Amino acid sequence: MIISDRLEGNFLPNRIIPFSIDKKKARDLFMKWAGNKHFVPNDFTGKSQLEKITGIYLPYWWVDCKADIDYLAEGRNIRVWRVGQTEYTETKKYEIVRQGKIDINNVTELAFTKMDRNLLNGIGPYNEKEAIPFSMPYLSGFFAEQYNITREEAKPLIKGQVDKYYSYLVNELVTGYNMVSNVRNNINIDLNKWNYTLLPAWILTYKYNNKTYVYAVNGQTGKSFGELPLSNSKLNKVFGMIFAVTSAILLLGGMFIW
Repeated sequence: MIISDRLEGNFLPNRIIPFSIDKKKARDLFMKWAGNKHFVPNDFTGKSQLEKITGIYLPYWWVDCKADIDYLAEGRNIRVWRVGQTEYTETKKYEIVRQGKIDINNVTELAFTKMDRNLLNGIGPYNEKEAIPFSMPYLSGFFAEQYNITREEAKPLIKGQVDKYYSYLVNELVTGYNMVSNVRNNINIDLNKWNYTLLPAWILTYKYNNKTYVYAVNGQTGKSFGELPLSNSKLNKVFGMIFAVTSAILLLGGMFIW
């Protein structure tokens, strides 16, 4: 009932990717990632810690975009050769025109500020083909977060992603020239369809030395990402052993030289 109250009106999602990775599989993936690390605190992979892993649906904006492209540039190819004592330079100029429309579907932008963006980017991408219309029963047994980045706040972020893709596309289409000088470089972006989408993730937090470490598993694909805490006592113990062994070797080496 609490979840239902939080996901209604403007906060009612219209798409969702259900969990396909269960809690046991998420714990197994965590142990595969962290279990063989020697310098983590002992309780980091303990049973009580693993029980804290939580399934959460995180809010994203998925936007379908249309872009009108109007690109004009001058390309130059320069050839230099020498005949005897004379050097010749040939410059060929080209008018480069790239115009048209492109459709870019499901541009994804996190709609949530309470979790590290780099962490969530690290478990992406999701398979958008498995998104289905939202239905409340899929939330049973899981937490769900509301978006706190509105459409208006997300618009420049979405357009920034489209701009990057456009720049990449132009670079791919404009090749074979020694020099390229832009004359006109316009793109008009229309964000014509918005989908408020919930995406599944398993989240595990661990506090150590006044710092919170967060580990995440993609609830659809199983891709994992996080930062490991390092136990100072274990590191100091290893460094102490290395120092002792090194000192002993140097001492013995000095005795033999003497």
